[in-house]
Amino acid sequence: MAFSNREQLADRAELLISNRTDQSGIPRPTIITLVNVVVPWVSRYSPRTLVSTLSGDGTYQIALPASWVAGFSVLSAVEHPLDEQEPNWLDAGEYILYPSQGTATHIQFIARTPDTGTDNIKLIHTAPHAVDGTSSTVPDHEEPAYEFALACICCKVRATEYGQTTDSTLASDAVDYRSKSGEWLALARSFCESASLVLGVDISGTAPGGGLGANEPAGRWLEWDPPTAYGRDPIFRDRFGGR
Repeated sequence: MAFSNREQLADRAELLISNRTDQSGIPRPTIITLVNVVVPWVSRYSPRTLVSTLSGDGTYQIALPASWVAGFSVLSAVEHPLDEQEPNWLDAGEYILYPSQGTATHIQFIARTPDTGTDNIKLIHTAPHAVDGTSSTVPDHEEPAYEFALACICCKVRATEYGQTTDSTLASDAVDYRSKSGEWLALARSFCESASLVLGVDISGTAPGGGLGANEPAGRWLEWDPPTAYGRDPIFRDRFGGR
């Protein structure tokens, strides 16, 4: 069963938890609140890829699109000008994010100034997924990961509640609280492992960009061939790292 909004995602997480334990679960309002934590967290492992077009205005600094999320988004590629038979992808040294990667509001062109025109600059970049009261951008094949991850966080919250319960007059109850905390943590680990299997990456450790709630941008792999310095021979390396 897929989810298409925040309430349905909460339903799926509640069902997962109730199928694994008969203990008292998390209050519904808390689960809804945790959706807003889980979605950007899991998005760091498999972000949404967006294609945006910008209009040149004859200046070297162009405002980033509204879909850009400072501190999260990563710029994957820039094409300018558009509508060429062979796409003209700019080298990484031809532009920077201004004023910095983590606080970017503009893209600044170094080697050229885009001509004035309508939709003549293409940006391919990442952004977090969104799940709200009426819609979801999570693709169908990744939805189970969000369901398992939400169940995982809910169980961690429950474990924390038991872990903070103390009563010096009821020693046996205190031991029982610790036992229940451990049970909820074990269940949380199980759900996180399931989410990791869906995404193909371990989400229990530090997420790209610094982990749950981090402010650094999501990481990515980049295959980059640096331009040859003027007047010098290209550099080729053999399989052993030699030239």
